[in-house]
Amino acid sequence: MRSVTAIVSLVTVTAILALAAPPSTSARGDSGATRLSAHRHTSGHVLVRSAEGIGCRHASADERAFLASPGANGEPLHFIKTERADKTAGAGGLTIMLRATSQLERNPDAKAAFLVAAARWESLIANPITIIIDVDFGSKFFGQNYPAGVLGSTSSQDIGGNGTYGDVRASLVDDASNSTEQSIYPLLPATSVPTDLGTSTFIVAPTANFRALGLINPVANPDAEGNFGDPPAIGFNSDFTFDFNPANGIAPNASDFDAVVMHEIGHALGFVSNTGLVELDSSIPNVVSVLDLFRFRPGVAANTFQTSQRIMASGGTHVYFSGGSELQLSTGRPDGTGGDLNQASHWKDDALSGQFIGLMDPTIADGVREELTAADLAAFSGIGYRLTSELPISVVQSAGRLRGDVLTLIGQISTSDGAGPVTKADVVLQDGNGGTLQTLPTMAIATDGAGFFEFDITGLANQPAALRASVTFSDDAGNRGAARVIGFGGAESGAPNITTAKVKGTKLKVTGSLFNINMQLEVNGTLLPLPNGSKVNATGTKATIQTASLTLRTGANRLRLVSADGRHSNILILTK
Repeated sequence: MRSVTAIVSLVTVTAILALAAPPSTSARGDSGATRLSAHRHTSGHVLVRSAEGIGCRHASADERAFLASPGANGEPLHFIKTERADKTAGAGGLTIMLRATSQLERNPDAKAAFLVAAARWESLIANPITIIIDVDFGSKFFGQNYPAGVLGSTSSQDIGGNGTYGDVRASLVDDASNSTEQSIYPLLPATSVPTDLGTSTFIVAPTANFRALGLINPVANPDAEGNFGDPPAIGFNSDFTFDFNPANGIAPNASDFDAVVMHEIGHALGFVSNTGLVELDSSIPNVVSVLDLFRFRPGVAANTFQTSQRIMASGGTHVYFSGGSELQLSTGRPDGTGGDLNQASHWKDDALSGQFIGLMDPTIADGVREELTAADLAAFSGIGYRLTSELPISVVQSAGRLRGDVLTLIGQISTSDGAGPVTKADVVLQDGNGGTLQTLPTMAIATDGAGFFEFDITGLANQPAALRASVTFSDDAGNRGAARVIGFGGAESGAPNITTAKVKGTKLKVTGSLFNINMQLEVNGTLLPLPNGSKVNATGTKATIQTASLTLRTGANRLRLVSADGRHSNILILTK
């Protein structure tokens, strides 16, 4: 069991958890949910090196044992996020609480990336559920050495029970969130699932998926859910090269950290398959995930949806079908053998099919930026999640750029369901942990015919700790979208990178990379040349800067380095 250290924010968490119903009680009053318990045969994925870059597969038996017992060395955890980043905007929906190690705290870029990814998933999912994910980054996985060649690991907290299919089916039918689902869900088999390995009523999936379906407590409570095992855990190995700032492209020799975090959270939310599991261990029952309810051979249609076999054996061609277009799936066993040699909890690898379906592809190439697609989101909607994109206003893409005292927010908005042109933006400036710094007055904005927006926010020098903006868009009729969290603290490609900064006497000691004596220092929005007497070591990893002319404030100070060709480093908040 991972140990948790109490901090002040736990007062809020405890209050929330105290309101939750007992974890074994189904929100629908169905007795089937009381049979749910941990199912460790399916819980866990590992990231490994592939020919393309990073490959994701199911954990082996030894790796599952490793995932099932993180924290064997007593690595304590503390909450770095307990509330939605957009809480002040009155938004509801998914809340992802993050618990971290001290090791992650020593890697601020990784910590910030986890926070941004959690906020993005929150902005996409409208189900009012709260999940906890333990996160780590460094040379160890929650205090334990990584197995050889493993870049990262995810434990998804899978649970299941025989006879629970009826509960899952009823939930899908009752909570269909669009017309396609309202048509296809009633066609799900009435009492049991026909598969190519025989019928099954045994559903196994991550706890988050069961929460979205209303079959267990909507609010995760590890203290009361011991029969579910430890909460989901995601850790990444710092011995491998990651690019933490996708805003300016991904370095050719690095992996997109944001993409792999988003991908692994996707597994924890329910993009999982149990296909091929029985082939590796015949003692395991024929268990079906929620995603597997929509896994077929090609050629399925609405009129054959009820009786067509779901495919639980590896090999051949597998497709996802939930009433729309067929989408190809990977066909390998959990260990990556058989079929197309890619574990089945993924879309078909674009390297094999020539078509990139979505972020839940089994591989991510070095130097490539990948993001969630409409196909990814449709699948999450299919397994029981309600999407904020079904709201009248949604943000398609966004980015932030801070120059001196001015923050520029740009992106694209999509409107539907009678919403008019977007005319207003409510902005909340936040620190790197999602804490509210300032709620700005409602701003008037304009979008062009394609929904693109661009507007400036001034006065950032007065909020030196600001690293993110939570933006909620609305029209004149009162239609509102979900809040979108936009970060602006990352480094531009090829810019210096700041790791640490500390004031010692009259000197500012800075460590990082790509430093040189010709760079400039930005302090709270004011750009200055390096003062006389400043020094940079020969490797460009350390700088000693005289502080006499820097006008550092008591409290938070926003530091950034700018190269001679104008490239801006990441932002580091120095507290003096």
